[in-house]
Amino acid sequence: SRELFLRAALVCSPPGRIMAEEDEFVADELARTSNQLAKNREVLFDARDRVDAAEARMGQLKQHISKTEAEIGIRRAKANGLEDQAALLEAQGEEAERALERDAAAHIADTARRQQELAELEELCIRLQVEVSEEQQKKQRLEVEVSTAEGKVEFAQREAERARDDFEKDEQAEDERQQRLAAVHSKRGETR
Repeated sequence: SRELFLRAALVCSPPGRIMAEEDEFVADELARTSNQLAKNREVLFDARDRVDAAEARMGQLKQHISKTEAEIGIRRAKANGLEDQAALLEAQGEEAERALERDAAAHIADTARRQQELAELEELCIRLQVEVSEEQQKKQRLEVEVSTAEGKVEFAQREAERARDDFEKDEQAEDERQQRLAAVHSKRGETR
């Protein structure tokens, strides 16, 4: 793997080359993670837009349901009134009775049709609520993924800074060791 390669390079390669390879690896990882983070953010924004659109549609449907329920109540009251009139006017003749019964039947049929519409609207509302719930869950998962990716980026940046600090310390120690060796060689030359 790339990590094993870098560890082997730490042992076999000069310090400058190790630092360049580590920087390249960290830059690649940061670029890959940043690209994934950008993609996740786009998906999250799309999910938020879909949730907003579904919630707006659900609000419109609820208003329509309330209006339909009010109309059903009015039509029920009218149907009841017509049925009462039919009972009161029954003595006035079969023709009047049949006319009122036709009107009542028409209102009852209209009420039944509106009740069917209301049932369909309520079913649609339930489906939209499920969709909104699913989109919200997707949004929450994406927010967790974005947060995780951001954490990985921060961790990689900290690791890169730590690696640079370690490398600088190692270089400084190597410089000091070289200076001590040079001083020892110099003293040996003077004693001869």
